[in-house]
Amino acid sequence: MQGKRRKFVYVFAFCAMFLFLLSMAGCQKEEESLERISEESLQDSDDKQEKEEEQEETIVVYVCGCVKNPGVYELPSDARVSDAVQFASGFQENAAEESVNLAKKVEDGEQIYIPSKEEASQKAYSGKGGQEDDDSVNLNTADLEELKTLPGIGDAKAKSIINYREEHGGF
Repeated sequence: MQGKRRKFVYVFAFCAMFLFLLSMAGCQKEEESLERISEESLQDSDDKQEKEEEQEETIVVYVCGCVKNPGVYELPSDARVSDAVQFASGFQENAAEESVNLAKKVEDGEQIYIPSKEEASQKAYSGKGGQEDDDSVNLNTADLEELKTLPGIGDAKAKSIINYREEHGGF
């Protein structure tokens, strides 16, 4: 009887050890999976943050007129008009490149229109000096008399606009 009892104790002890080792291995796997899940979560949040930063660092502009491929383009936030023209595959042969400020920084949502040489020459001969055809006055280039054509602008206000422009640059 003692032999059977001894065998039973050994078998019981072996089973208990086996179950203990299995439970330890299960805990270790659970810890590893938790570590893996937390690492994946951190990586996902890093990826989301990078995507958000990338989205913040780009702008969208519409390039049209005398460019080879007019359209809407996504550019880096520090892009210039020359970059936008390059995205549109460059100028057409009849483009008036010199009538566009290629060094100007572009803004999100901006339309960049490249006129033809004919359009540029018609504007130059119209006496408007690059102003739009809707009788608008460009505060950055208008002289005293042009500024006074605006409603509510007299001699004093026109002079102060010109003084401000000379001191601080364009508007």
